Amino acid sequence: MPRLIKQGAIVEDDWLPAQEDGAGDAHILTLEQWTQRADKQGLAVQLEPGQAPSPLFDVLQEIPL
Repeated sequence: MPRLIKQGAIVEDDWLPAQEDGAGDAHILTLEQWTQRADKQGLAVQLEPGQAPSPLFDVLQEIPL
């Protein structure tokens, strides 16, 4: 699994990459897939270059990077 920095520590990334044809709960969602979900709690979303994070602001109080 790839590694990433989360809260200042290097950890294993257990999320699966985004899939355009749909994604399960363990996949990172595209912004379009994420906005279509009714329950967004705990889901990972991937922003592409040029996509603003503003659609996330109405739902999320804190965006962990």
